[in-house]
Amino acid sequence: MKILVTGGTGFLGQRVVEKLGKHKVTVFSRSMPTGSKKVSYVLGDITNPDELEKAFPADVVIHLVATLDEYDSNLFQVNVDGTRNVIELCKKYKVKQLIHMSSTGALGETKFAKEDSQRNPKTNYEKSKRDAEDVIINSGMNYTIVRAPVIFGPSKIWLDVIKAAEKGFPLIGSGSNHFHVAYVDDVASLIAKCIGNKKAYDQIFHVATSDTPMYREFYRMLCKSLGIEMTKKSLPVAAVRIFSTAHRISSRLRGKKPKSIMEKSNIDRIILDRTVSTRKIQTVLRFKPVTTKKAIGETVNYFKKSGLI
Repeated sequence: MKILVTGGTGFLGQRVVEKLGKHKVTVFSRSMPTGSKKVSYVLGDITNPDELEKAFPADVVIHLVATLDEYDSNLFQVNVDGTRNVIELCKKYKVKQLIHMSSTGALGETKFAKEDSQRNPKTNYEKSKRDAEDVIINSGMNYTIVRAPVIFGPSKIWLDVIKAAEKGFPLIGSGSNHFHVAYVDDVASLIAKCIGNKKAYDQIFHVATSDTPMYREFYRMLCKSLGIEMTKKSLPVAAVRIFSTAHRISSRLRGKKPKSIMEKSNIDRIILDRTVSTRKIQTVLRFKPVTTKKAIGETVNYFKKSGLI
């Protein structure tokens, strides 16, 4: 089977591609890594249909490209118009299934939300993910939408978080909000399980850890895995947001990119109080997600083995 993965060089995309060993894979991306000889790479921008078309034909398309940056002036162009471009080419080349990576952000701030829960997005990013879902649902294609909360696993941003924890980075707020994450390998495995699976056609699935710890509990588990004492310090949310804005302005004036851990959008994701149900993937697809403790342990071990911490 020929599979096209848009955004296949990103944090999640690399894991998804690793799961597709038995298939013929093409990756569409803005960057061109030194990839496996078994994978073909097409360089381009998702907002440019002519560049995107060079990656077709395909039997299945896994659409991962998205921008999470609330300050990105091309947010809707990438997340919504880019999805429209994918759909138009899927129709042109008679793609059998479109698997789209969405976000539980499309629901807004909810408690134990199911896949059919009412969507009430607040931020521009959340609204763009809702709009992209609508474009897909109304496309007339065989689709599968996978929603995840914050995706946790080996990446630069999580390495920054771990290093900050080692330095005693304070809790943001009281830490009593639920901090539900999804383990990156779970997300990639679920996507792979949906390929050609008719039980997944025209369905939305939530993937996240099997438990729903509070933010301070997540932080405590992370510190325990690192073998360090958890900080007793905390900062008011308002103060952290002010510092984040000042850091962004200062970074721009110095011609530098702001630290990801201090980005306002990332801080806002940390303090969200949102949990989702994973019952559907367990009953329909027989997929059991890992616990938060397991996700943290696997990630910390990866960084240790890599000599990064």
